[in-house]
Amino acid sequence: MNELDTWAEDLTKEVYNQWNSKYSFWKPGFKTFYSPIIKNPTLMILSLNPGGTELHFEQESKTKFGNNNFSLPKRNEYLTTDYAMARKMRLLFRDHLDLLEQSVALPILFFRSKNYQYWKKNIPKDIRIEMEQFSYLKIQTILKKLKPRFCLVIGFQTYDQIKNNILKIDNESNVPDDSHRIYITAKSDDLSLFVVPHLTGYHLSTEKMDKIHDIFFAEFLN
Repeated sequence: MNELDTWAEDLTKEVYNQWNSKYSFWKPGFKTFYSPIIKNPTLMILSLNPGGTELHFEQESKTKFGNNNFSLPKRNEYLTTDYAMARKMRLLFRDHLDLLEQSVALPILFFRSKNYQYWKKNIPKDIRIEMEQFSYLKIQTILKKLKPRFCLVIGFQTYDQIKNNILKIDNESNVPDDSHRIYITAKSDDLSLFVVPHLTGYHLSTEKMDKIHDIFFAEFLN
């Protein structure tokens, strides 16, 4: 195992220890990485927080973590799972699946919930903010360690949390489509961000999905 994998496993163990010692009341648990990691990836994919329930946590990770196994996924889970988000990601990357395979994917808020509204409703505000800030500080560490060239941000709410808590944003450009934003571009030092609507929570027509696809791959990444 290389130094970077050891570092990522140690980080996951830190999150587990924090959850186990302070936040184990939150039965849905947590998740850190959706993919293997590499140094200086061309693309990092950031989403808000993992979906799922206590059962998902138990099936995927809880026993493994309890056995001191903090290994990362062998492949990008957007390619290997059948969740709605994974299917939408494969549709977006349909002719660039090699890039999806090589991307580093993770949530900015590690703790699972059915949705963000459920998360906000079911934890006392002071504890919730503490858990969020714990995650956001780890994301800052991950970004500094891996130094991606581009970030694809899934969801405008995710982007709001990034710019309010994680990165100093400049050169932001909102691109409207009728009465709604269709995407946002922004910079944070040398990192370029491309923000799209939530792929499962926001109804995107085929036409809009195709437009996002074309702009992202033909213009933004070049």
